[in-house]
Amino acid sequence: MPAPPLPHSVWIHAPFRSCGTYIWEEFRRREEYTCFYEPFHEYLAGDLLQWQKQLSEAEFNKMRHGDIAENYFKEYPLSSNGAAVGYETLFAVPETEEGPKEFRDRLQAYLQGLIQHAGNQKAVFKCCRGALRARWLSETFPSTVIGIIRDPRDQFQSYHSFSTGYFHAIHLLWTIYGAKHPLISPLARRLDFRAPSGFNDIHHLILTCQYMARALPEPVLYTVFYYWWWIQWLETLPVSNMLIDTSCEMDPATLEDKINEMNLNISVSRFYPRKYREHIMPSHEMTKIEEGVERMIARNFPDKLKIFSDHFTTKLSCLSDPVREKAKRLISTPRETELPTPDRIPVQTTLTSNILYALYTSVQDYEKRSEKMAEVIESLNQTLDLEKARFEKCETYAKSLERHRFFWKRKTKQ
Repeated sequence: MPAPPLPHSVWIHAPFRSCGTYIWEEFRRREEYTCFYEPFHEYLAGDLLQWQKQLSEAEFNKMRHGDIAENYFKEYPLSSNGAAVGYETLFAVPETEEGPKEFRDRLQAYLQGLIQHAGNQKAVFKCCRGALRARWLSETFPSTVIGIIRDPRDQFQSYHSFSTGYFHAIHLLWTIYGAKHPLISPLARRLDFRAPSGFNDIHHLILTCQYMARALPEPVLYTVFYYWWWIQWLETLPVSNMLIDTSCEMDPATLEDKINEMNLNISVSRFYPRKYREHIMPSHEMTKIEEGVERMIARNFPDKLKIFSDHFTTKLSCLSDPVREKAKRLISTPRETELPTPDRIPVQTTLTSNILYALYTSVQDYEKRSEKMAEVIESLNQTLDLEKARFEKCETYAKSLERHRFFWKRKTKQ
């Protein structure tokens, strides 16, 4: 007997710092939806309740996610160790070495479990890590798909407003770990990024990539970012029922009308995409990098570019000028067949050829810092114990003085 068809779901494909959380939160406010935040997030492999307790108010405010009042991951069914049921850490990265059939079967079972967990409510997924799976997801699950895009320069600037380098680190992780993926390999080859051997802990590798992100110059980071900006758009636009450019001048009521045209009942109460007057790099340098990446994409993915061009002319209504300009420039880019010259993408090859060295030294540095921190904590604990002993001794001495003072008063009265 065939399995019953899965309920209809909603998928929001939104790159990091593209204002997708604002829209996802509006769905979350409605009782008819069960909203899952980033179903491929690496944090889902850990203790989610403990993570939420450790998330300080200052760290939350840095995310600028508005007034989310509840745990990001509260809708997920949890196992005994606090992790999401059915989640695997490798869901956080592009699949490369493992056979896609076995991997996708486990991934499908995990997502089906979430949809069934929603019960009579409609499941809504907000994904920052699902672009390479967008077509498979739309073919596997009956769904309405919303694509989110933002002016890449503003988005890149938003990345830089976080000192941790986390968002850059995720792009580096995807590029290194998925270097053999057909959509990633052109960038990985150009930057000499290779998957490191012996690194199976995704959290450890992300931490290492954060060290790398802080060390790499902006042209390298913007090259990686802009390549991924385009890959995510090329993959999500063809399967999207609508695409929202959050860089557009759009009031909440207009956005609400656009979404409700797809029979999705939400009420948009706020929408605050930030526009930056200045960017971390000069405009002409960013343009040079953008044109180099666009030539790379036009040369390696002509079929995808043809599909993108067809959808661009039929699906999109409201685009900001910067995004529209870049889309038209890519569509008009000649499909070159010759190999790229060294100055196509202005990246220092001597730096990128040593990326693995930076990886290993970063890990070693992290381990040394961890050992040093453990020593400091131990020393502080010893100091606290000494101070506590001194305090107790002083307290005992004070009580003794008080007794002597009491007896002395009685003696002097006699």
